[in-house]
Amino acid sequence: MEIENLILIIIAVLNFFVGLVIILRNYKSQINWSFGLLLMSVVGWSIGLSLSRELAGSVNAIFWSKSCYYFAALIAYFLLYFSLVFPLGKQEIELKKKIFLFLPLLFIFLILIKGNLLIIGLVEKPWGYD
Repeated sequence: MEIENLILIIIAVLNFFVGLVIILRNYKSQINWSFGLLLMSVVGWSIGLSLSRELAGSVNAIFWSKSCYYFAALIAYFLLYFSLVFPLGKQEIELKKKIFLFLPLLFIFLILIKGNLLIIGLVEKPWGYD
């Protein structure tokens, strides 16, 4: 295993435990849930990057490369949600705003599910895989 992949796995494990501690500290808080899920999305993104690099050249690498886009979209969504609830946390976000926040995420997921729009395959280059 390359050192870059090992560092990504270590970062994922640390983020997982920090996110778990934050959620479990006050599991009823919107602030804790939004930040904890943001960290869990970073965990998925780090693991996806690590496994796509480690499995380069196999069919599984394409799956893990595509999963990185899903987790990146979730990172953006939870960061935006966290920025809306963080200062006060007690006020409820109205339904219209929740729908408006969720639509871009849904649109990105539909584009990614559609198929080969972003990642078609892997090509071996002299410097690595593209």
